[in-house]
Amino acid sequence: GREVEYVRLSVTDRCDLRCFYCLPGDYHDFSEPEEWLSFDEIVRVIGAFAALGVRHVRITGGEPLVRKNLPALLRALGHWNSRPAGPKPPRLLVVGGSQGAHAINLMMIDAMELLAEEYGDRLSIRHQTGDKDRETVEERYRGLALDSRAEAFIHDMARAYGNADLVISRSGAGA
Repeated sequence: GREVEYVRLSVTDRCDLRCFYCLPGDYHDFSEPEEWLSFDEIVRVIGAFAALGVRHVRITGGEPLVRKNLPALLRALGHWNSRPAGPKPPRLLVVGGSQGAHAINLMMIDAMELLAEEYGDRLSIRHQTGDKDRETVEERYRGLALDSRAEAFIHDMARAYGNADLVISRSGAGA
């Protein structure tokens, strides 16, 4: 009888970490990109989940999270904000900040540059960056005039996940 309000969708099966709990050491049969869902298919899948009451989408993938034209997918999924219309913008949580998360930190800044013009003040971003990237991410967001907060580490991840409308993280960040 539990209501499921979020879905976690991996947009790639590529991973450099080979964690024992999700990828056995002897596994070598990675899918070819043409076998992955297209962005249109992903949007349709998320639309079906939204129709069933899903309110949050967590986009994940391998470590590092890299897929060609990922910002275009994020734009396409941007309208699945299920919160009622009101003064608060959709809340995006970006979970970088661990070893190997430098790529997701930089990719998200690039994606936000693409989305800043279209969404501007209609988007709120909380980004865990790790110590190494915090200042760079904070400065770049500030330059985009986005409602954003870059933090080296978020201590209460359960609350951060609960407050987010969309979570973008590397594979394993939600474990």
